[in-house]
Amino acid sequence: MIYIKLSFIITSISIIFKNIYFTLTIFQQEHYDPKKLLKSLFSFYFKKKYNYILYLLFLISITNNIYLYILGMIFSLIGLFLKEKYIIKLKITKRIIRLLITYFLTMILLILVIPKEIHLETLLLTFIINPFYLIFINYINLPLELIIKKHYKKKAKIKLENHPNLCKISITGSYGKTSTKNILTKILENKYICLKTPKSYNTIMGISKVINTDLNSTTEIFITEMGAYRINEIKEMTKMIKPSIGIITDVGYQHMDTFKTIENVVKAKTELADYIEENNLMIINGDNEYLKNRQYKTRTIFYGFNEENEILAKNIKIENGIMTFDIYQNSEFILEIKTKLLGMHNIKNILACFGVIKNLEKYNINITNQEFQKTISTITPIKHRLSYEKIDNIHIYDDSYNSNLVGFKNSIDVLKKVPLKKVIITPGIVDCGKMTKEINEKIAVEIEKVFNDIYLIDNYSSKFIYKKISKDKNIKLCPSFKDAYLEVLSKYKKEEICLLIENDLPDNFLNRRK
Repeated sequence: MIYIKLSFIITSISIIFKNIYFTLTIFQQEHYDPKKLLKSLFSFYFKKKYNYILYLLFLISITNNIYLYILGMIFSLIGLFLKEKYIIKLKITKRIIRLLITYFLTMILLILVIPKEIHLETLLLTFIINPFYLIFINYINLPLELIIKKHYKKKAKIKLENHPNLCKISITGSYGKTSTKNILTKILENKYICLKTPKSYNTIMGISKVINTDLNSTTEIFITEMGAYRINEIKEMTKMIKPSIGIITDVGYQHMDTFKTIENVVKAKTELADYIEENNLMIINGDNEYLKNRQYKTRTIFYGFNEENEILAKNIKIENGIMTFDIYQNSEFILEIKTKLLGMHNIKNILACFGVIKNLEKYNINITNQEFQKTISTITPIKHRLSYEKIDNIHIYDDSYNSNLVGFKNSIDVLKKVPLKKVIITPGIVDCGKMTKEINEKIAVEIEKVFNDIYLIDNYSSKFIYKKISKDKNIKLCPSFKDAYLEVLSKYKKEEICLLIENDLPDNFLNRRK
């Protein structure tokens, strides 16, 4: 009996660790925010298949029956082989390691204080309520995390102060941050030593890590991307970095689930302009209604398509995968641009970069118009950001990195010009809070006008698109991107089509069923 029970305990551990991994993955994707974890808890956590096995194991452990222990071992092994695919895998960071250490130390303490007879039952119950327990652990670690954050932030601030001649460019906005950062880096790194925050390192801790690890005495330009999920986060980054030039790419209905109102989004993003030093420069999207009418304390250059902007684009054409347009400054023609970067949003990103390079002389940095023009013509799209490739007979426009209303419409505008049957795979636009219904219904109208076949990834947002689009359209809800993609490949083995892949979802959204 004792060996069977021991075997039952060992096999149960497989489900327990699977449970811990899943919860930590979601918690990390929710930026360690307890409220967001709790919000998503009942939507998907208690619906995981292997969690039902965990509930069953708890009931078996109470019975103390040898035959049920054997049954429990079988269920545990089944649970172990149930595949769980993660779009974004857990990153084993120092914070995750600290969480796990505290997690298991508290578990050991729990075992020491409870009666021996109910050890197994208590542990299984603890793992059933794992998200609540993880939040508890997070609060235990919070004072230590704040101390660590303060230490690395102070260290980064001191290092920046020891580089008084460093040109610092910071970029924020609801969308377009990473693309603008990458374009700007390509332009500048041909002649100067540049350091940029990699990937989506756009938090105070991520930026501090880059400064402390990679900034050195030879660096001439430091380009940072600033993200925010709460008010005062960009303020904190701006005060630490003290940017020479700030860029606000756009503001819109992104992260509404966190910010609740568009006013809060605007307030968060414009903290860069509010806290940049007064003798420095802001470059701002002048087409955005929330940005153009604000008062700014420092010199501000507006860019966009509207005539009142200082820097604007005209004469836009797209032909054979190449987009051309003219840049004007103060109503004067400056130069023609040819680029493989498609979409109106990329024109704005290029205009923002042009605004930067025309204002770098005070930092002894000089990029000529011809150098700017040449570099832009050589930049290829980043994968998953409206990048293009042809696989057999399918022209794929991959805009799956993330999505927003403006970017989605820009992608659709690009495909309008392609003279082929059009197919789309999308989960809709997520993270819009109370605006989810309105925004996805707006995009449904645009989708219906252009696409012949519509494949929606089943989640809360896509259901609004599904309901809005006329049922005489070829429209289908699919459980995953893979299912939709395989169906497209099967259906169009011979016919030449263009396929737009718009938006992909991290696990914390993919699993939501509101």
